[in-house]
Amino acid sequence: MTAIQLPPSTLSVGGCAPLAGHDGGLTSLSSNSSVPATQLPPSTLSVGGCAPLAGHDGLTSLSSNSSVPATQLPPSTLSVGGCAPVAAGHEHLASLPSSSSLPSSQCHHSLCYDAHSEQYDVQPDDFRVDGESRPLSPNVVKTPKSKNLAVKHNRNRGIAYIMEKSNKCVPSKHGKLGESNCCFCKFQGRDCPKISTEQRHQIREAYYNMADLQKQREWIIRQVVVNQVSDLKRNYSYYLPQITNEGQKWKVCRQMFTSTIGVSVCQVRTALSKIDQFDVLEGEKRGGQQMVEKDQTKREQVKAHINKFPRMESHYCRANSKCQYLSPDLNFSIMYKMYLKDHPNGASMTFYKKVFKSFNLKFHHAKKDMCGLCETFHHASAEHKKELQQQYDRHVLEKEKSRELKNIAKEKATIDNKYLAAVFDLQQVIYLPKSDRSELFYKRRLSCFNFTIFELASKDGFCFVSHEGRTGRGSCEIASFLHRYLSTVDEQGCETVELYSDGCIGQNKNSIIPAMILYFVERSISVQQVTLNFFETNHGQSEGDAMHSTIERQMRQIGEMFVPSQLVTLIKMARKNPRPYRVTSVESSDILDWKTYSQSRGLLCVRSSEAGTKVDWKKFMQIRVNKEDSNTIKFKYSHDDDDFEILRIDGRRRHSTDQAQLAEPLQCYPLGAHSIPKAKYDDLISLCTGQTPVVSHPDYQAFYRQLSH
Repeated sequence: MTAIQLPPSTLSVGGCAPLAGHDGGLTSLSSNSSVPATQLPPSTLSVGGCAPLAGHDGLTSLSSNSSVPATQLPPSTLSVGGCAPVAAGHEHLASLPSSSSLPSSQCHHSLCYDAHSEQYDVQPDDFRVDGESRPLSPNVVKTPKSKNLAVKHNRNRGIAYIMEKSNKCVPSKHGKLGESNCCFCKFQGRDCPKISTEQRHQIREAYYNMADLQKQREWIIRQVVVNQVSDLKRNYSYYLPQITNEGQKWKVCRQMFTSTIGVSVCQVRTALSKIDQFDVLEGEKRGGQQMVEKDQTKREQVKAHINKFPRMESHYCRANSKCQYLSPDLNFSIMYKMYLKDHPNGASMTFYKKVFKSFNLKFHHAKKDMCGLCETFHHASAEHKKELQQQYDRHVLEKEKSRELKNIAKEKATIDNKYLAAVFDLQQVIYLPKSDRSELFYKRRLSCFNFTIFELASKDGFCFVSHEGRTGRGSCEIASFLHRYLSTVDEQGCETVELYSDGCIGQNKNSIIPAMILYFVERSISVQQVTLNFFETNHGQSEGDAMHSTIERQMRQIGEMFVPSQLVTLIKMARKNPRPYRVTSVESSDILDWKTYSQSRGLLCVRSSEAGTKVDWKKFMQIRVNKEDSNTIKFKYSHDDDDFEILRIDGRRRHSTDQAQLAEPLQCYPLGAHSIPKAKYDDLISLCTGQTPVVSHPDYQAFYRQLSH
């Protein structure tokens, strides 16, 4: 058995942190096998699978079950047995066996890992750093940088200061008290002789400790009583608080009052004149930024520049929110730099922000869709809450019941492979091309759509990706995606399908989706029942949102993306475990006209259920179709209802078409691809042209040029 001769160096053994303070030198490292001799330059040697120490050249890594015969190692850093490498500087280590690790009891350093308890035997003092700790700073009041603010700061605190204009020094107010000739006050019913000098000092200190002009004026107003003798005459009574008797006051003369707190009669009259007709003290009107517009031209320049940026509405709250959103890649700094390129001598950034705030704009979409009813109820008055109580209770019941049903379906799908539960939703619009180039902020970009389906039990995700140059994002597209997915489920032998989605009327909660389900169930092989459940309004959060979050996080890590084909690749790479998402790139020919099919089946012609209940598709909370009675749609207006209402589609209704003519739905885009607006097409082409185009690759440019418009 050979040995490795170690020169002065540092060695770490047995999974422990580096050993320090050993005065003996290591001579050899034994092993069970050998490899050819290797000459190692000054570097880091890692033995037993350790990570090498950064900053060293010529790294060599050895297995802990092998050996190197008689290898001369220069001064360096050596790590043995799975330890982290150690910085050079310990130049005295002896020999150690090359087994996987040493017992914890043989490790002489405090930073040891106990493999049995899976804990580190460490203390806070073991984590040392170089240098000295910084002494704690005393709590000192910061002096204002502005000279004007410094004068105001000192004046309100009674500290000596120098006037800005006259350079006259105003002495401190904390010194000697002013004289007060109160010889006759005791004969006039005043308490001036009762107040000691020490008490007057305490009153003055309390007055200037307020350090705020508004508070000091309020204090003066509370101590002075104005008596209106006639229209032209007023009497003033002055009082000072008693130090010993809380709530009691001394009646004093004017000279005693002003000399005690160190103010002039003019300052007292000014404070009293600040009271309006409602006995409210007016605020300070001096100083501050005057809100007088000096340059209307600059304001118009800034407005014109802000209006160049495209805006978008909220993904979910567009019906209730008037706020519009700019690209999340923007901020004030970027916008202002772009403004200065066009107007080098333009407005300041403060002025730019002021004008921006006059727009109802934000830089990102709402992170959370707030429920209008819940927010109104929580902030409503007692009377208003009483009016909303019944509506709010039903709202909460539907929210909790739908989530309860989803959890039950999830558990059932976990144990029954014939039962499937899934949620589906349309991700927020993705705009391409995506880049950091400033030209994009002024241009309309291509809207890309990603329809997602998430299986609750298997956690498999399915994505149907398209863009506005091929399809729209309406109910026909959603029905086509669902039909394609259900066809795959049917091939797998599933018998019962439970679907959950939000209640978006334009996409999900209408007569078009049930028409597609009718068509599918009539032709299915394995599937016997399909149930569609709707979440309560503004409470559609589900496990499927994790798909959107994962994809958006992956997009943030990608610097640039130009065409939808790159988006497809990105979504496939967005998740590794348990399995990558299954992505389908949708063509225009894949979209079927389910709206016309629904009309031909006469779904909207059915005005009432068999029980006589009026049919309102927008208020359905649950829809079910069974194969045994495929001409019947069962529905509920509440998840809490026990029984389904029955809606019969028998083909004998007025305006309905004969069943034989309903073999297959037609294509939604028979004339070709979906067209984009001409203005957007021009913006996209402008990104592909010029001396420095944003989209420079010829294949990407060809994609945008062939878009239908």
